[in-house]
Amino acid sequence: MPVTQDTINWGQFGVALCTEGRDALACVFTWLYQGSFPVTVSNISLFDQEKTILQDSTDAAAFDITLLYKLLRRVCGLADKGPTWTSPGPSGPSLEHLIYKLKTFRDNDWGHINKMTQQDLEENLTELRNILKMMLAKAGARCGKDRREVNRMFRNFTVYIDEQLENIREPVFQYQMGGLTPLSWEDPNRLRQEDFLVLQEQDLNQLRYEFAVIKAGRLVLDTVFRWSYRGTFPIHNYLTEELGYTKAQFRQTFGNYEWDMLQASADNTGFDIILLYKLLQHVCGLADINDPTWTTPGPLEPSLEHLIYKLKQHRNYAVHGQLSMTEQDFKTRQKELKDLMVQVLTQAGGRFGITDNDVSQVINSVTEYIDASYTKITKLLDP
Repeated sequence: MPVTQDTINWGQFGVALCTEGRDALACVFTWLYQGSFPVTVSNISLFDQEKTILQDSTDAAAFDITLLYKLLRRVCGLADKGPTWTSPGPSGPSLEHLIYKLKTFRDNDWGHINKMTQQDLEENLTELRNILKMMLAKAGARCGKDRREVNRMFRNFTVYIDEQLENIREPVFQYQMGGLTPLSWEDPNRLRQEDFLVLQEQDLNQLRYEFAVIKAGRLVLDTVFRWSYRGTFPIHNYLTEELGYTKAQFRQTFGNYEWDMLQASADNTGFDIILLYKLLQHVCGLADINDPTWTTPGPLEPSLEHLIYKLKQHRNYAVHGQLSMTEQDFKTRQKELKDLMVQVLTQAGGRFGITDNDVSQVINSVTEYIDASYTKITKLLDP
């Protein structure tokens, strides 16, 4: 799996979104939130990692975009559920809608793909910049912030975005991806320009882990799906016409983005880890979704279902877990990931009658990519 220009573009947008976009959203949360830390909530559905992060929180530095979005909708005095979140409105987008658009960017324009053309990168960076500008302005006005402070924060949160847009438009491509370390929002006046330009080794380790999970993990589940799926395409039609899924059942299982993917699917190209996981649970002849074999390892050895579940948990940790990772942490998770993927492919090959040679070819591709994740990301980020 070579690192292509489209993969680099996707990674660059991910850095902009998950650092500057996240930090801007954390700033908005800090301006609006009137409670204390650690944040306690009872009316939000949270992942285990998110619960732990909230329990340990002394500020918003470790909150990712998804967690910030959940908190902004529930504990910051914004509008309740309604169209103001999902539609721009007749007089322009509300603060709620801008926050929603940022979350949608994270879900649909980065989290569910793994490549991006140069044109899409430029368009997405430009739109992200505009969203951050309007979001900070509206949040600042709502909280009575001085306009100069709001403008200063906007400039701080668009350093990397502006650099990448300048590189594209010159056009000059640089093999350098910037990044920001998580910041404390206890006193925004303490922030200095250099704080936004520091990329530490632990930030690169997290990026390496995310690349390994999202790229190699998707390949593994994509392969298991191809080996096990006996239905037709588009999968939407197979689910509704052959398996009798009602519209309500379909909507209960698959989100809007996934609905569109399955309706248009001529094959499984473009399916991300979460969508592949759902399909493996519903249409590939594996154990029933409610069978405990998915979430428990069993008395003798873990089932294929449990191994697939563990791989999906790696994806959740990469997306919702820590924002940085030590060298030792990375090496430990890299080995866990490689061993897990080999187990998944070996068990799936045996269950679905795949030849040893075909299984070995996929295993070699996956393990080579994981082993090279450290050096590949280093090469991309070296000036």
